Amino acid sequence: MPIKAIKVIWIAALLLAVAPAIAAETLDDIKGSWLGTMQIPNGPELRIGVEIFRKADNSWGGNVASLDQDTRYIPVGSVTLADNQLELTLAAAPISITGTVNSDNRQISALFHQGDNSFDLPLVKVGYLPETVRSQTPIDISGYKALDLVVDNKRDKIWLAGTLTLPTGKDQVPGVLLIAGSGPNHRDSYFSGHRTFKVMADYLSKRGYAVLRMDKRGVYKSSGEFHTAEIKDFVNDNLAALEFLKNHENIQANNIHVIGHSEGSLLASMLATQTELSSIISMGGPGMSIYDILVLQDQTEPAARGAPENTLPYLRSFSEKFYDTVLKELSEESRLQALNTLYENLQGTEKEVVNKWVERTGTLNPEFAAQETFKTHLQDNPLTYWTRVQLPVLILNGEKDSQVSAIENVSGIHAAIGGGKYGSSTHIFPGLNHRFQTAKTGDVNEYALIEETISMNVLEAIEKWLGKFE
Repeated sequence: MPIKAIKVIWIAALLLAVAPAIAAETLDDIKGSWLGTMQIPNGPELRIGVEIFRKADNSWGGNVASLDQDTRYIPVGSVTLADNQLELTLAAAPISITGTVNSDNRQISALFHQGDNSFDLPLVKVGYLPETVRSQTPIDISGYKALDLVVDNKRDKIWLAGTLTLPTGKDQVPGVLLIAGSGPNHRDSYFSGHRTFKVMADYLSKRGYAVLRMDKRGVYKSSGEFHTAEIKDFVNDNLAALEFLKNHENIQANNIHVIGHSEGSLLASMLATQTELSSIISMGGPGMSIYDILVLQDQTEPAARGAPENTLPYLRSFSEKFYDTVLKELSEESRLQALNTLYENLQGTEKEVVNKWVERTGTLNPEFAAQETFKTHLQDNPLTYWTRVQLPVLILNGEKDSQVSAIENVSGIHAAIGGGKYGSSTHIFPGLNHRFQTAKTGDVNEYALIEETISMNVLEAIEKWLGKFE
C-alpha cells in the first residue's frame, strides 16, 4: 500500500531441538521449502513455511511465511549453516530460526519460542509451500516466455531479482516496467493470495508487451537492505531496471513505459526526470503532499469502515497534531516519547473517537512514525516531481480508494503536469478500491475478502493507452 506502512506479522523464533548428527554439510543440502504446523495454546493452529535459496547476488537467502495469515515474503536478514547448525534471522525483527538438521535432511524437530513460551513445530521438507490461488492468477502462459533474471544496480552495488515476460514470435516489442507501492513488496505485488503484477504481466505480454517486475531490494531474492532504504535508493533500483529493458535485444529502446502503483507512481515521476520514457501510467498515485495525503487518509480509511461524519474533525485534528509532533521533534527517542504522550493525554470525545477508529499499525503507530526515514518521507511532496514531467501520463484511480483519495489526487497530478498538455488523460473507475478491485466499501480490510485481483476494465484501459504508442 502506498504511504501507509505495511503491517508486519511478528512470528516468534524457532529453535530446533537436538537431532542426530551427520546431516547437512552445506545449505545446498537443505535448500528448498519447509513446512510445519504450530498449535497455539487456547488459540488456532498456524502453518509456518520456510524457504532457503540463492539470492540475486548468489548469497544465501530465505523466506518466512505465516500461511494461515496469508503473509508471505517476510524479509530475511541472513541464513547460515555451520557444524550442522542452521541459523535464519529476520531482517527487521528480533526473530530467528536456529537448530540442528536431522540426518536425512528431510525433517527438523523444531520448537517455536516466543518470550518464555515454546511451542512444538515439526518442520518437514516439501516440494513447495501451499498458497491461496485466486481466480485471475495466470495458469496458461502460452504466447510468451516467463524468464527469471537478475538486474545489476551498479550505482549501489545491488543485485535485483525479477521476472521478464517476453512475447514469443516477435523480434522487438515495447517494454513495460511495473513498480509497486510502499512496503517490502515481492515482484508479484503479492497480498492475500493475489498476485496483481503477475496478472498484469500475463495480460500485457499476451498482447505483445515485454513486462519486467522485480522484488524490492532486500525482499525475497533481491540483495540489499529494504528497511534502511530511502526513496532515492528505489529510484536507483528502477533506473537499473529501465537500463536493462532499453538494452535488451528484443525490446524497443524508444518505446518504454512505466506503470507505478501508489508510491510506485511517485517513483515513476522521479524516473521521468532522469531517463527517457514514452509514457507513465499512474495507478492510485499521490497528487498531494505526503502530509496532506496522510491527514486525509486518516479520515477516509475510518469512514470506509463506518466512522460517522461527525467523528472526522476529531480524527483530522489528532492526525495533524501527531504529524506535527513528528516534524517538530529532533531525535527518534524524543519523537517516540512525545507521540506516546500524545496518546496518553487524550481526553473526552477525542479519546473515545481515536481509540475506536485509529488503527495504530500504520503511520499513526508511534514506533514507526518515530523513525527518521518516516520524518523525511513526511516532508516530501510528489507534486515537486510531477511538475517536471514532460511526457504523456495516464492517471488512474478507484472511486472507492480510501488510501489515496481519487478526486483530490487525480486532479493534483493532472494540474501539476499541465493538464492535457502532453496528451495526458485521467480516469476514475466507479466502485474500485485502491487495489483496483470491485469493492463494497473501499476499506483496506476488505481487500483480502475480494476474489477479483484487478478489474478487467483497468487492464483494458491500460492496453488501449499503450496501443497509442505503437
